[in-house]
Amino acid sequence: MTPMTPTTYQKLLNKHVLIIGGSSGLGAGVAEASLASGAYVTIASSSQVKIDATIARLRGLYPDLGPKIQGVVVDLSFSSSTTEAGINDPDRVLEEKLHHLFLVAPTLHSSPETTEQREINHVILTAADALSFHPLSSSSSLTPSTILAASHFRLILPLILAKVSAQHLPPSSTSSLTLTSGSLAEKPAPGCALTSYFAGGLVSLAKALAVEMKPVRVNVVRAGVVDTELWSGSLGDNKREEMMRGVRERSLTGREGKVEDVVEGYMWLMRDGNATGSVAGSDGGVLIV
Repeated sequence: MTPMTPTTYQKLLNKHVLIIGGSSGLGAGVAEASLASGAYVTIASSSQVKIDATIARLRGLYPDLGPKIQGVVVDLSFSSSTTEAGINDPDRVLEEKLHHLFLVAPTLHSSPETTEQREINHVILTAADALSFHPLSSSSSLTPSTILAASHFRLILPLILAKVSAQHLPPSSTSSLTLTSGSLAEKPAPGCALTSYFAGGLVSLAKALAVEMKPVRVNVVRAGVVDTELWSGSLGDNKREEMMRGVRERSLTGREGKVEDVVEGYMWLMRDGNATGSVAGSDGGVLIV
């Protein structure tokens, strides 16, 4: 048996975590938790303003971070991924942007004393646009075009990210890719066929990628309703609060999920070198009532 060392359980100490969608919500929570665990963190977002605000907040919480928190602006949205200056083939735009991100991020954490680059060990995908609710009705907005646009962050981006990650992550069980799904994968609701389809697909995708990308580990966090700004953008403030009240009534914990709770799933899946093809669920027990 290998003797225990003081760092046995400090599995993220000096590791490099790349968080795509790390400037808000769950991604910002993973960034904070990773820094608290001694990791280097790069947050990627389409908004420089949000990146700056998040980094400023984290530096306020952890004044001695030094170069451990950095940010990269990258727009991975559907519209930006169909056209890009210098890339003539639309099919290459998204992939090239991700390759560039993987090449730039390791250079950001070098210090004046060394030019050594810090390779990426873990990739977290929390980036998403507003949720799409398209009931199956005669007046529905559910069309091939809306399905394609809505699928970008939840089907296309995860798969292309996996393709690129496989080329950049060290081939080891200490490397991981973690996707983000939702409880609709297990408990659909009326009017949510499209979103449930995506949620279930992400769970299946993580398992398939775990087989294909071994020994790199691939997992997924399956979150219930979490108190983040995503819901305001999807529903508006009034409907958001109405939904949250309903969640509190149904939940066995009597409340909606908090970022600091659900983030623990991402932390487990990064730390546990034996977890791959796994689902970390955090939903307040709504799946069993």
